[in-house]
Amino acid sequence: MSCEHLTNFVFNEVKYGTKVYKDECTQCFDTQDSENGINVCLTCFNGGCCNEIYNHSLYHSQHFNHPLVMNIKRTLKPKKDDEPPQKITKLEIVEEREEDLYDTNIKIQCLECNKELDRTFGKLPELIDSILLANSSKVQNEINSWEEEIISCTHTENLKQCEPKKLEEQSLAHCSDCDLKENLWLCMICGNLGCGRQQYGGIGGNGHALKHFETTGHAVSCKLGTITPEGNADIYCYDCNDSKLDSHLAEHLNNFGINIKSQKKTEKNITELQIEQNMNLDIKMTTKDGKDLQPVYGPGFTGIENLGNSCYMASVIQMIFSIPEIAQRYLDLSFDPTIADSKPAESYLCQMTKMADGLLSGRYSKQPDENAPQKFQKGISPSMFKNLVGKGHSEFSTMKQQDAAEYYQYLLQYIELNEKKYCNDPTNVLKFSLHERLQCNQCKKVRYNKINDNMVTFNVPANKKGESDEYESVSFDTCLANLTSEEMVDFNCPSCNTKTEAVKSTKFFSFPQYLVTKMERMKLVNWVPQKLAIPITLPENKIIELDAFRSQGLQDGEEVLENVEENEEEEPAVDEAAVSQLMEMGFSRNRCVRAIIATDNNGAEVAMNWLFERMDDPSLDDPIEKKSKKGGITADAGNIALLVDMGFSSTKVEKALIETNNDIERAIDWLSSHLEDDVELTSGQSNENNKMEEDEIDNKSAKYELIGFITHMGTSAHCGHYVIHLRHNNEWYLYNDEKVVKADEVPIENAYLYLFKRL
Repeated sequence: MSCEHLTNFVFNEVKYGTKVYKDECTQCFDTQDSENGINVCLTCFNGGCCNEIYNHSLYHSQHFNHPLVMNIKRTLKPKKDDEPPQKITKLEIVEEREEDLYDTNIKIQCLECNKELDRTFGKLPELIDSILLANSSKVQNEINSWEEEIISCTHTENLKQCEPKKLEEQSLAHCSDCDLKENLWLCMICGNLGCGRQQYGGIGGNGHALKHFETTGHAVSCKLGTITPEGNADIYCYDCNDSKLDSHLAEHLNNFGINIKSQKKTEKNITELQIEQNMNLDIKMTTKDGKDLQPVYGPGFTGIENLGNSCYMASVIQMIFSIPEIAQRYLDLSFDPTIADSKPAESYLCQMTKMADGLLSGRYSKQPDENAPQKFQKGISPSMFKNLVGKGHSEFSTMKQQDAAEYYQYLLQYIELNEKKYCNDPTNVLKFSLHERLQCNQCKKVRYNKINDNMVTFNVPANKKGESDEYESVSFDTCLANLTSEEMVDFNCPSCNTKTEAVKSTKFFSFPQYLVTKMERMKLVNWVPQKLAIPITLPENKIIELDAFRSQGLQDGEEVLENVEENEEEEPAVDEAAVSQLMEMGFSRNRCVRAIIATDNNGAEVAMNWLFERMDDPSLDDPIEKKSKKGGITADAGNIALLVDMGFSSTKVEKALIETNNDIERAIDWLSSHLEDDVELTSGQSNENNKMEEDEIDNKSAKYELIGFITHMGTSAHCGHYVIHLRHNNEWYLYNDEKVVKADEVPIENAYLYLFKRL
């Protein structure tokens, strides 16, 4: 069967790199395994659900006039009783055969004519095959995620080796300083063989390769056993303290008589060891008497699939969307089709709405079928969300393990930046201000500075129990008292013009509706951050009181310490050659200089692209201000470009960044509160932080109750595993990636991040 839309259809080719959204809907978490499968648009390859609730495929078809779709529906094959469980492997090493697990049904449909079409018509067979064979957008992201983006450095590119020599097998059998035969690193300069550091999953190592570097300065080493005939291997540069790429690996190994073509990979590389360690962590999913913890299902109990080292993200997402004020912002948009654009996978509102619906609707939190390969619910896969939010970020775009606290603050900043255009930032419920008080010991004048934040960091005191390796527990109140206690600091007083000391203290100026605290327990050991096992104790009722730590502001009799700053002006430094190139293309000098500054003097081509994206921005013709300084502070060019993209004038942006010491979050607040002001760049000091109006002071009770906490298991923030406990209806639940269970024990004392709700 055919129709006019198929007869007149212009077939698009699926080229290498074409994004094909065939695994799941781009606007909800329906997949090929859902009741109706999903529809892949044959025009743009967008994936859309066809369920009765949303039917995102039909909306896409009608809105963009893309009537033809390919429906893909998978059903799980019955599992054989004697079939052994699949071993977890890296995706690019062993790819599980989909046809062994699922039966897949394909249909071609015209949504406008509402009928199924002949899949053998014209070029349809070739198009169907190309869609099925293409890596989906999700798989492309996952493959890229498993591989760390390793680049060369000046030490590997300019490696100077000793005279060629052939290393005998005996000299390559064990470390030159001990008897270890594994985890061996070959110095690429002199050929010395040393054992590595003991870091990953109990792998042995005495650090003799590091000691060789410290003695000789030979920075580049190659891990034996990881060398492949294709030219890959673990290369480590001790000068850069990071894994690096040696683009001349074969040549450098040949210097020691090692033929790369004859090598076989016999040991796991650093990435594989780290992933294995994280996945093999013993996460207790049983009660004290050995019974399995009770899985829970339904709204608010949806798990998040681990994409590989993504537990830090999953825990933070669960915490953020457990806050009703944030969740409701995006749930309210769930049935609003107008938020979708031609690329919903790259749309902020689409992906935030998708996440809220996925976690809180309960549609994806269901007990698995008895034939399902997993014991717990499958949960939702946040691949699109992760790709969008982390895009362009040097850490969060990778699949390396990351710090949950850093991701929490990055995600809040991401939401805030995107919500500015809608004037609706739900993360305000997490924001508060600290008041920093500084009093000169000489003239006794005081200065108050207000610091906006969304998380309190406590440096937990480490006190060992006698001679043991265990640490004494620390109360939460002790951490609070340490944060707000007075300390003596060196100070150059601008009032009495003397080098003296000042008393510094920090207290709360305002309190958030939800308070997030970070418990810092890290120290550096052999260049590696190690976590200390220091228990934190909370009151038995899990309620903390912050009233005693409230700032009272400027008191009667206190004399304000004014800022005295130099007023300097100088021309901004720009690449004049790049300016000339741009001017030859017809741009004014004013616009050229602004573009060069905004792109950090990275050349005419980068500046040209920046200009083309902002051709209609009238602020580009504003006069170039001389570099204005506030105590030596100048506006960061990258931050200027980011805020100008949000619609603020460059002059206001520069002023905001200077006033807030280049703190982009504070600059956004400053800009929001000066929307109607006619701002000029000056170096004058504002006294707004020294003057406090009575109605600004937060006088409400500052009692908070614990409602959630994120725990990190492992020795370092950049490896290990994150889980989160959340409280619902006075019961605690554990979210361990896709596994959501009723908690038998609640290890509050080990938490890394606490989430409190104001009473």
